[in-house]
Amino acid sequence: MATVRKQYRKKGYVYVLQIKVKEKWTGKIKYATKTWVPDYSLSKRKIEKQLKIEVLKFENDVRRIKKESTYSIGGYNISFKDFSYIWLNNIKTRCSKNYYYQSIKFLEKINISLGNYKIRDITPYIIQQYYDYLDNTKKIRKYVALKSNAKDVLKNKGYGIRYINDVIGIQTTSYIKLAEGKTVGMKWSTKFANELNIPFDDLFDVHEEESTYSHNTIKKYKSIVRAILAYAKKQRLVEDNYATSDYIIFPKKILKNIEVMSDDDLNDFIDALHKEENIRTKTLLMIFLLTGFRRGEVAALSWNDIDLINNKIMVNKSISYNSVDGLYEKEPKTNKSIRKISVPECLIFQLYIYKKWQDKYLKDNNINNKYNKLFISKSGGLINPSLFETELINLQLKNKLKHYTLHSLRHTNISLQIREGVPITTIAYRAGHASVSTTLDMYAYSFDMNEKEAADRLSKVLKIE
Repeated sequence: MATVRKQYRKKGYVYVLQIKVKEKWTGKIKYATKTWVPDYSLSKRKIEKQLKIEVLKFENDVRRIKKESTYSIGGYNISFKDFSYIWLNNIKTRCSKNYYYQSIKFLEKINISLGNYKIRDITPYIIQQYYDYLDNTKKIRKYVALKSNAKDVLKNKGYGIRYINDVIGIQTTSYIKLAEGKTVGMKWSTKFANELNIPFDDLFDVHEEESTYSHNTIKKYKSIVRAILAYAKKQRLVEDNYATSDYIIFPKKILKNIEVMSDDDLNDFIDALHKEENIRTKTLLMIFLLTGFRRGEVAALSWNDIDLINNKIMVNKSISYNSVDGLYEKEPKTNKSIRKISVPECLIFQLYIYKKWQDKYLKDNNINNKYNKLFISKSGGLINPSLFETELINLQLKNKLKHYTLHSLRHTNISLQIREGVPITTIAYRAGHASVSTTLDMYAYSFDMNEKEAADRLSKVLKIE
């Protein structure tokens, strides 16, 4: 039975409800406490009536937690912040390292808004207010553009783009973006100017704009809140997960255009691959274009994954990086990312040639391929997937090709399959998507393009002009 004490405070009186509980598994006495602030505008009789309701609800909550929760009865008063770190510790060994370290950073900001609430006091209204705040929060973004005479400044200093990339060792992906009229961040441009010992203002203009956070960033905040409350529900600390769509109104997702090579750009790229003399670069980029694999998946490929007889490649690992663990091998992005796909004979033939070259290269340079990987670091260990981008850039620079990213090669691969009428289930499997709906959502524009062609074909089949 709850004890009730009336306490007077600066802003008025409150009722403190308390229940003494003996935990069965420890034998320790614990106290569950709740403070109830009455509506002072009500009559004394109505306040007393409401108090009885609050006491009954409090007793039922404590009884439920004591009976059903795997967490201590002290958890009745636990704050969202404290419980979020219990959740964080729980996922440390259950989820990927990247997700764990990412969650640490996101929780710092989440707990500024939700941390002081008791977990049992979280309501759909509170979550909706926080989500609306995320959706409408503005940030000032500083971005950098290239000055019109920047190329002349670099030329007068004797700096060509290849020299900057190969000799000085600065990755020039961002510079190529700038040359195409796009913008980049302050961090890279500041480092670029400092490394070349050129005043920043001689190369770049800085602009500011107010913008909201990206859809994917906001989605990560919301998914972490939802995961914490899902865990609290399992512990019976809350009656339901109020962060789900059963209670919350989510804004409609704005689909971003995916960058896919045009037919002309694709033909130019293929021509450049045909005449590429660097066998490593040629093999690497053929894999990306002909398989649609992700960067981490390509970095993790071992010779054991290549079936030269049946023209198949197995994907069952991925290489990732974080500042704490460095490079490490992990499971692919989703369970559906584990797959074995057929590849063209031209790729298998290229891999056969590359294997012979790699064996000789390792022997001549006395390098041990520690993990039997297709692509390795200079010391023979795991390779950082981000380094692949440089090889693509070098090919584009050498052949004066339009700039595309490695992920554009993946998008191009998938879009071409859609255009050629490959069944969507097959496309989703080859792409390693978690579900067919992922493929449909991401590549809706490709299906829209095919929809007109479908109508034309139907007209021809039915012979209606």
